[in-house]
Amino acid sequence: MQTAVLMPFHLGYVQFGRLFYPLFPLFMTVGINMVKIHDCAGGKTDTGTDGLCAVTALIFSAGLSSGLAAGAGSDAAQLFAVCTMGAAGGFLFWGCSPAKLYLGESGALALGGLMTMAVLLSGEYFVFLLAGAAVVVDGACGLLQYIVFKIRKKLLMKGYTLHEHLQKKGHGDHSVIGIFAVISVAGAAAAIAFLIYSGKFFI
Repeated sequence: MQTAVLMPFHLGYVQFGRLFYPLFPLFMTVGINMVKIHDCAGGKTDTGTDGLCAVTALIFSAGLSSGLAAGAGSDAAQLFAVCTMGAAGGFLFWGCSPAKLYLGESGALALGGLMTMAVLLSGEYFVFLLAGAAVVVDGACGLLQYIVFKIRKKLLMKGYTLHEHLQKKGHGDHSVIGIFAVISVAGAAAAIAFLIYSGKFFI
């Protein structure tokens, strides 16, 4: 397994060596749980937005598969990303607001597993921060909310995550999905650019 990670801004590859092996499961665990929090924090379905997680996964997978195709990336990763995109798109037929089918905590964990696995197969780990920008932003807001509450005993936002905060500010499901879709599309475009750039590097 490749133990070097390509960095952005012409920094080239950083060789992690043996340190890569404990970081590998840590990356998967953090990534999967960020997707779970993005769906519904703490497993509470009333904090979720119907279809948000699936829309994010759909755009994430579209960006990853397009970037791998343009940048001559891994065929296995590209196929995995396309399959993930199909699964997320198929779920949205019934799962978009108003939902007739709910993703739930187990579904969000499965979707997070598919997204992180596609990245692992590609070998381009940094791309998760780009294509998964919506998930990362939501997870970072949740972490910041937790830290601020622990220190000051005050809430920074109205909800645990950014999407929950937007809901409590009066935004409907479709409005929240639209906001995160814009973040996801911008991140996917950045991921495509990064994967094209990474195609020019060889270890």
